[in-house]
Amino acid sequence: MCSWVGEESGRYLYEYDLDGKYLRKVHLQPVPQWVQGVFYSDGSLFLTADDGTADDNEPDHLYRVDVTSATNAPVVLEKTFDEAIKQGEIEGLCVDPASGDLLVHMNRGARIVLGMGKGFYPGYDKEVHELYRYSMQPAGARAPRP
Repeated sequence: MCSWVGEESGRYLYEYDLDGKYLRKVHLQPVPQWVQGVFYSDGSLFLTADDGTADDNEPDHLYRVDVTSATNAPVVLEKTFDEAIKQGEIEGLCVDPASGDLLVHMNRGARIVLGMGKGFYPGYDKEVHELYRYSMQPAGARAPRP
């Protein structure tokens, strides 16, 4: 779990056991901003972050975190999502169990201000919801790629 609000937004991942008992927090370094999705695959946590600004045509990002028993964990930029135009929000992610591909949910068209929809960008009259598929490579290789 990751906090999305305040000064701790994206700073820590909070670890719980399967019964919901809090275990610890892990300090992410550097700190990704506005973490939206967290998914575990093959020893790594993948984080989507709504850290681009659609008004400035800045894309959102995917980060990889290899968490150990240490109290902090390095954050590695894995992908810049420049496929979508006027991204409003990047949302969750998962891995397709049949293909092993990374699936990422992105929304575009809606103007998002502090997490809330505030109308639409020119050319849109509704928010568009899309799934993007990326081939996953083992850690150490180029992972993921379009």
